[in-house]
Amino acid sequence: MKTIKEWFNDLEEPYKTQALENSIEKSLKIIAESMSEALSSGFYWTDSPQGHDYWYNLFKKYSK
Repeated sequence: MKTIKEWFNDLEEPYKTQALENSIEKSLKIIAESMSEALSSGFYWTDSPQGHDYWYNLFKKYSK
């Protein structure tokens, strides 16, 4: 298992930078079992500049 920050560091750009910028430091230290769990727990998608649909589409990619 890895921290959310470690999962986000595995993302391709621009997702990596955007996910890290949207997260608060406290959430990046949480342990997640998968990329989809990290994405769903890392930050509020609707509060991000990219919006809910953007992150949901990426989440679906890792949920398969």
